[in-house]
Order: sequence, then C-alpha cells, then structure tokens
Amino acid sequence: MHLKVSSFASVYLENIGNSQFNIHNLPNEVQVSAINDIYIQDFDSDGINDILVAGNLYQTEVETPRNDASIGILLKGNGKSLFTAVPYSKSGLFIDGDVKKIRAIRSGGSKITSFLVANNNDSLRLIKAH
Repeated sequence: MHLKVSSFASVYLENIGNSQFNIHNLPNEVQVSAINDIYIQDFDSDGINDILVAGNLYQTEVETPRNDASIGILLKGNGKSLFTAVPYSKSGLFIDGDVKKIRAIRSGGSKITSFLVANNNDSLRLIKAH
C-alpha cells in the first residue's frame, strides 16, 4: 500500500450541499502545532461564529520533536468562510500545555462564563470568558 499526503495544514470543511465540500486552510497562526480540540461559538456577539482552538502534542516518536508552540488561539469569523487570528495582546487567551479537551461552563442560564481545559497528565484549568 502506498499513501500520499498533499498537505498537513489544519483546515475546516465547508458543507456547500449535495455532498460537496470546500476546503479552507485555517490562518497561519494556528499551523504552528497540533490542534486537539475546537470550540465554535459567537464569542464577540456579532452574529457570526468564531473558533477557539487549542492543542500541542507532547508524546511523539523519539525521532520527532514534540509539538509545543501553541498557546491556543481565537479565530474571528467574517461570515464569508474566512477566519482571522486574534492576537494574544487582544484576546488575552493563553491555553498552553498538552491540551486535549476544552468544554464550556455555563452559569445562571445559557451564557458561557468559563472554559474547563484538560491537559494530558496535568490538572484541569479554569479559564474565565470575557
């Protein structure tokens, strides 16, 4: 068997109907490390979904260095299938480590107040939403 890879980019697939999909590369800022979890919601209340990604991959083969460059990133959607990375200086988002899962915590209704972050072989972390 011979397998061929044409891209290692992190992408999202846009369902355009009739079993057809458009492939969109995510911004370069998220291509620095593995993405292990994604959370989609309208973070800035503009009516357009945004994407929160986090990851890294510490457990690799001996000959492969670990992927540890990600601190998590918020991608702002524009409603036309494009996302722009929001820099740390604006988002304040810092989710480092070998992140495996992100889950939203809702308090007093449907508003998300925090995120619970699970890192491999580490304690759970609570990150407050702004």
